[in-house]
Amino acid sequence: IPVMFLGLFTSGIQALIFATLAAAYIGESMEGHH
Repeated sequence: IPVMFLGLFTSGIQALIFATLAAAYIGESMEGHH
């Protein structure tokens, strides 16, 4: 079912972007906090 696959794909992309943003935020918070 293409619709189900599209939903899964979108969910995966969203999770990946969220993880990347979270990692970047944590990195900034821990390293460059002068």
